[in-house]
Parts: sequence; structure tokens; C-alpha cells
Amino acid sequence: MDAYDLEDAFRDLFGPRKRTILDDFNEVVIEPIREELNDIKEEIKSSNQRVKMNLRKSVRKFPQN
Repeated sequence: MDAYDLEDAFRDLFGPRKRTILDDFNEVVIEPIREELNDIKEEIKSSNQRVKMNLRKSVRKFPQN
């Protein structure tokens, strides 16, 4: 039984789940923070890729012995 089955069983027993203050908190506070952190993570990955490419280009310019 997975979480969706448990949720369905809960609904069958108690009716539809009511929205709580924690749902509002999650939507208003947690989700925007999560999205912002994901954006920052993607920016860091992109920046790392640029640094890596620039480093490779710089290394290629040095004369090899």
C-alpha cells in the first residue's frame, strides 16, 4: 500500500481532507523558498559549467612542452 492508497482510504473513512494552516504555510512560505533554492542551484550549476569551460580554454592556450 503506498501513500496514495492510504490517502484514498482516509478519504473513504473521513471524507475529503480539509485545508489546514500548514497547507497555507507550505504554499506561501515553503514552496517559494524551495523554488528559489532550486533556481540558485541551477545558477550554480550553470556557473560551474562556465568556469569549467573557461578553465579548459585557458589550459589549451598554454604551450605544451
